[in-house]
Amino acid sequence: MQNNTPRKKLYIKIIIFLGILGFICVGIFVCIMSLYFLGKEESKTEKNKNEDPGISNYFQISEEMSPIQTENWGEVAAGNVFILLEENSQEDKLKDIVKSMDGEIIGEFPEIGLYQVSANINASGELLDYIKQIKEYTEVETVVPDMMVYKKEIKGKPCTIYGYEDIYDENNNLQVYQRIGLDKAWRYINTSKVKLNNIQVGVVDTGLNTTDISTEINGEVKIEALDKSDVNNKPSRDDKGKIDMGHLNHGTAVTNMIGADWDNGGVVGVAGGLKDKLNIKVANTATSPSSLKQVDIEFMGGSYSSQTISHIQRQIDNGAKIINYSMGFEKPGPQNHGWTNIYRKYAQYIQKKHPDVVLVVVAGNEGNLGVKLDGTNYGFGGLNLDNIITVGSVDKHGNPSYFSNRSDEKDGEITLSAVGSTVPVGFGKDGKVVSVDGTSFSTPQVTGAISILKSINPELKAAEIKKILRETGDTEVYIKNEPGLVSQVDKDIGGRILRIDKAVLRVIQELPEDKRPEITDQWELEELSKVDAYAVKQQRDGNGGQRYDIKAGIDLASVGGTSLQIEMQNENGLIGGESIQKLEEAGTVEWDFGFLNQEEADEILTITRMDTSACTKLFLQQSGMEMDGSAQIPLVGIDTVTARPKIHLNSTIVIESDGSVDIILKGKDNITITEDGQSFPTEFDMHAEVEGTLDEFNNVKAEGTYTMNYIVELPPDIVSMLGIDSYADSTLGEIEIDGNIIGNTFNGTIFIPEDNVKRTINAKV
Repeated sequence: MQNNTPRKKLYIKIIIFLGILGFICVGIFVCIMSLYFLGKEESKTEKNKNEDPGISNYFQISEEMSPIQTENWGEVAAGNVFILLEENSQEDKLKDIVKSMDGEIIGEFPEIGLYQVSANINASGELLDYIKQIKEYTEVETVVPDMMVYKKEIKGKPCTIYGYEDIYDENNNLQVYQRIGLDKAWRYINTSKVKLNNIQVGVVDTGLNTTDISTEINGEVKIEALDKSDVNNKPSRDDKGKIDMGHLNHGTAVTNMIGADWDNGGVVGVAGGLKDKLNIKVANTATSPSSLKQVDIEFMGGSYSSQTISHIQRQIDNGAKIINYSMGFEKPGPQNHGWTNIYRKYAQYIQKKHPDVVLVVVAGNEGNLGVKLDGTNYGFGGLNLDNIITVGSVDKHGNPSYFSNRSDEKDGEITLSAVGSTVPVGFGKDGKVVSVDGTSFSTPQVTGAISILKSINPELKAAEIKKILRETGDTEVYIKNEPGLVSQVDKDIGGRILRIDKAVLRVIQELPEDKRPEITDQWELEELSKVDAYAVKQQRDGNGGQRYDIKAGIDLASVGGTSLQIEMQNENGLIGGESIQKLEEAGTVEWDFGFLNQEEADEILTITRMDTSACTKLFLQQSGMEMDGSAQIPLVGIDTVTARPKIHLNSTIVIESDGSVDIILKGKDNITITEDGQSFPTEFDMHAEVEGTLDEFNNVKAEGTYTMNYIVELPPDIVSMLGIDSYADSTLGEIEIDGNIIGNTFNGTIFIPEDNVKRTINAKV
């Protein structure tokens, strides 16, 4: 028995080591998750793709498959769709379907019922129609186009008129303008270099607030009250008398939508890019009855009906070519017949005397009453006249707003709609974004659009503008959460939604030859307004600063070529290479960028093409986020640990800008283990590298490796037998982690392939 003691002790030593090793892995995980949760801001999952490399041979890729742009799928290959059959469906049946659709099966992976079909599809609309028809067959489970997939480098974001302000980051506010194509419209204008002319707009509303709350009226656009009596610094109130709209008033919010300052970090006015070419004058209809010098017939919301005519006429007499009227009667109905008839006569008078003047008016917000505009029951709203444009409201997805009035589609008219639901109109007194609902705020978007069109071509008459807006408006919208499916815009809200980009392109292309810019082709304008840029992260330099390779390119150059210029916003790094590089034709240029040191803040690089001023911004981070920390890890499974129940690890976690996570753990520590009354002081030196991802549902997946160098101090009896006083070894291990973070708790499992055991993890952050 005594001769077996060394072997027994060696077994004990091995058991102790394996126990420590397994639970050190637990410690690694808890440390990782604690630091990760604290450092996480908005990480996104980067899914691993383990596709069979041979599968690509089953499908065809041809140079003839030119890309087409779609709204839901982005860039897809023309002439290509992929069909997934329902389980147990027959391939012969698919061949009959494809043949009836004038297509051909050119690739297949029958193991899962997937087939590649080639058809004569060259445009987005044709693709949608084809997919819609294929979906009608019961044998078909899924049909999709051949979509693009991209490398996961950091891609540049195109410069837009909206900047990168919080006002358009929250609540999908940007959709208000994306729906009407505003940014693209201004790209057409800037790239074509079309000449812009002076234009004056009249707002007939509750006057202009000129206090310091009106931060949007101090830019290059000239915004002013028509005269001193049109200043109204009283805040708007709701129907209960409570101050609303953040202390703005209605007329000022409407004015902001038309021409708010582009350069102050707030709301972007639709026509604000006209700058000093645009003059907005605001008239105040909110006159108290006692101040009126004439007997008026009808008082509505702080003004008389007659004052509407008076103020519109004042605006026209002062040179306004576009009138925005975001007011209306209390509700549609026969009580309004008298004044509607008067307004009709007045509008006809304006049409005859001033055919170049456009009146843009609200459809109204009484949609819940179910009374439709018939051209006799809502004043200007609903009049079917060449110089009246009545504007309804849709939400950000293009669906009719619940509050928007509708027309009877017979004698009444809603000309078109724009987004009037949850529209940001400025900042309130508390510094928060003011968002509002109402046709009052879809209407000035149309006014802003007309201001742009009239600035491009001042000779446009009211009837011509109305025709252009109707013919270029979107008649279909994509159905939310249903890729590839569209629905028709309801006819009783105009049957179309404002598209400023299409209207601007039409007006530019139809300018007289002597005023038409050299470039008017849509494809050329879009390509000349693009700069593609991306950054690929490289190794850190000797100072610990992150380095990037920067590439930027264009697909079309102007005659004579162009140059690309790179600029830093925060001056936190060094750019290698000439800051301005020439391109004679389509191609790319490269730079090297490095942060000065690892303490510096993040950097924004702007790359601009000099011929059209189009630009792209790259948002580079040192590492996304870097944190140092430590964790105390209980060794729950080792009952014999008496001298020290916890292991201390120093750890560093780096959350990359693309959402991936790199973790380095280093630890040196000592514990004392007792076994059968004997003590085993143990020193370990551990290094681990772990990579993981966290998805939008806080699910965690992580894999890593570690090395453990350790020394076990042997008891005296073993020393005397073996002739050594310690035992040293090193090992390499792997771990796989799955789990979920709820609140400040992580629950999951850790799997160690070496011992094929899953251990339950519960960690408090």
